Amino acid sequence: MKEIIINFLLMLWSWSPIFSFTKDSNFGELSINHSSPVRPQLREWRISVLQIMLGAHKLYVLSAYRTVDQNTNMASVHWNWVRLLSLKEVCDDSDHIQQIYTVYYNRLKSPSIKNERLEAEKESLCYHIETENSRLEKSDNKMNIYATAVLTLLPILLSISFDTILELFNINLIYKLAIGLAVFFILNITLYLYQYIKVGGYSMSSFSELKKEKNKRITKRLIAQYYYDFQSLKSKARLFVSYVKNIQTWMVASFVLFIITFSYHQFYTHSRSTQNSTINSSSLIYNVNITDLNDPYSQSSIQLTDIRKSIQTQSADKIIVMYNDHTDISAIESELRIFDSSFEIQYLYDDQLETNDAKILVYKGRTP
Repeated sequence: MKEIIINFLLMLWSWSPIFSFTKDSNFGELSINHSSPVRPQLREWRISVLQIMLGAHKLYVLSAYRTVDQNTNMASVHWNWVRLLSLKEVCDDSDHIQQIYTVYYNRLKSPSIKNERLEAEKESLCYHIETENSRLEKSDNKMNIYATAVLTLLPILLSISFDTILELFNINLIYKLAIGLAVFFILNITLYLYQYIKVGGYSMSSFSELKKEKNKRITKRLIAQYYYDFQSLKSKARLFVSYVKNIQTWMVASFVLFIITFSYHQFYTHSRSTQNSTINSSSLIYNVNITDLNDPYSQSSIQLTDIRKSIQTQSADKIIVMYNDHTDISAIESELRIFDSSFEIQYLYDDQLETNDAKILVYKGRTP
């Protein structure tokens, strides 16, 4: 349980747009395995002032990163002004595959390798090639499902009017944050799908190379080519599975965001409707301009006097003062402070009100 919590916190930190803590070899994400020493797992890292996620690409701005030389095992710290990391770059092992392919073929040329072993390795490689092809097929099927889901939901989302979104955006900070995150999530999911579709091909063994091989070594060259194809397919499958896992993570995050936003919207709507339901036909709403209260003959000052009179004559049961959180309502508070101990007065924020404007609701009649 402890490992799950730590890895979850590390994942959130690696997703942070500001001062993110990431690892290039894992396409940014950080995780630890408690069954192994923790320190070696965190020897390589990157800390960035700004991180921008763009689907299968991540842009790091003003970052420091630590690398470890595989030969000397020495660590060193470097700096980048800008670094664009791609998922394909992380999963691309073409140079390494070419190197081990040559080593493997030279091993097969050894006289100590018997025909029985050649046949066994050939059979094993054929099995592993089939396995990697199966992984690729499963990845394609999952991505097709995700693409279908996105193509189904996008028209629904695009049908939402801009005025409705703007109205929600102007309510409060929580709606602003939810809409901003939703747009960011949709952008990344769409980019993942697009970048998955346009993933380039991977090199496979060449038949022309096999034709040039001498007859006595053609079987060994063929087995070596099976090995090369297996490694290439393995690298390609790793990339495609990474695409699937990443887009799955984004879709789960989007679903969680939807649940949280929907729940908050229902709570907020219920709260507002409950508040509005307490207003009956005999209640009065006064629109008061705070700056006009300095003039005793202004309409706002007269209205405030009427409100005081309603309290003094016991013709009101409750008063709610609604105002923008940037508005100084000390003039209203000073007028009503004398009634604080004997009368119910509520003060509520309403971000839809303009600065220096306030609404005062005078309830006449008991609320249930």
